Amino acid sequence: MFHRVRAFSSTSRLLVPLPIRRVAVDVPVIVDQPCIPATPQSHFQLALEHIGKRAGASACEEIWLGSSLQLKVFLRTYSMDVDYFTMKSRVVDYLALNCVDDSDAFIGFWANAYSAHKFGYNDVEFLSLILPTYRSATRFCNELFDIHMENRFNKKHFLAEWRSQKSRWDKKLLFPVAMRDGRVEYTRGGKIIKKK
Repeated sequence: MFHRVRAFSSTSRLLVPLPIRRVAVDVPVIVDQPCIPATPQSHFQLALEHIGKRAGASACEEIWLGSSLQLKVFLRTYSMDVDYFTMKSRVVDYLALNCVDDSDAFIGFWANAYSAHKFGYNDVEFLSLILPTYRSATRFCNELFDIHMENRFNKKHFLAEWRSQKSRWDKKLLFPVAMRDGRVEYTRGGKIIKKK
């Protein structure tokens, strides 16, 4: 005797029947065209579109991607980059202590942006949980813009603080190098990072 197994969405509070189905494999676009680069604004615009369609998980991922990309753009403005969440959070901690008036709020904005990422994995239940996260994430992004425009970030001080921690993290900062063919490669600890 066999029993039917029903799959459910990952929403932790509701049992919503969610049958497993094949995923479409047709590629509807011409694939030999270059991609349009993402921007923080494009991610937030997509988040709003997903909110309008009540697609919570997709909206949350776009909120996180927009926030994370804004931090990446901020760092690249100063010819640096990081590639791990923990490193991003250390940068945010530095900015909170040295570049903003309300460090708790700034760290909270970042934490809310990250919670959107977790909501994306867990299939958030209500749009009412997404909108405050959206607002916090955009405030985080706009605070980064203000830090830059008001020259509140001192790269030399940041690097000194980063390296003074005497941890393995100082080797993980990425620095861009312009190649002769116009590409940009990143170095870590003086060595060019090879893409996988």
